[in-house]
Amino acid sequence: QLELPDELAFTSSIMPQKKNPDIIELARAKCAIPIGTYSQTATTLHSLPTSYNLDLQEITPNIWRSSKATKDVASILRILIHRTKARDVDVNRTDLVMTTGTEAANMLVTELGIPFRLAHQVVASAASEFSRGGSRQADSWPKLVLQKARAMIGNQSKKLRAELPRPLSVAKVVTHKRSLGSPAPRETLRLLRARSITLERIVRRQRARRSRVVSAKAQLRREVLRLSE
Repeated sequence: QLELPDELAFTSSIMPQKKNPDIIELARAKCAIPIGTYSQTATTLHSLPTSYNLDLQEITPNIWRSSKATKDVASILRILIHRTKARDVDVNRTDLVMTTGTEAANMLVTELGIPFRLAHQVVASAASEFSRGGSRQADSWPKLVLQKARAMIGNQSKKLRAELPRPLSVAKVVTHKRSLGSPAPRETLRLLRARSITLERIVRRQRARRSRVVSAKAQLRREVLRLSE
């Protein structure tokens, strides 16, 4: 797993525990500038007669644009290479519980009446502290979310209960999903059954088409033999 440096990432608008590699995506787009300016320059120079031509004035801005884009990308890559942290992935690690951050924010909104903007800040702060803790247990995650919520809400803390309405374990959150196409076991089973039925229909249609093709080939062969006699 790669952990990006904070200066090269921004939080998601919907998932407060998630880092989006926005700066890296912009750097990737910047890489297209030298390629595009090279194509434009090569086209400008194509078939020009020798000696100086005013066409060459259009090339100079391309050189500066390409140089600036290359320098910007190089500076970003320098930070990326030096400050990105790599660590082994353990599927049983406790910080996987932070993948329930969006569910935690939604729960603060729908069941505790907290505005989403504030809920986003609460969960983002809890996720940051939880990830720095290292040795924290998974069951401390919902407690930390509530602690941050009480600290940020202040005199509205009476809305908060002793614990969140639902557990924030990955398994519980996934099971609780009810929307169509969600990863909940019941919905996954429904989709598998639906896809199996669709696949069976496709197989039957393919068999019928293959049978018609075989029949048509046999009929064609008979007709060819008849005409060749």
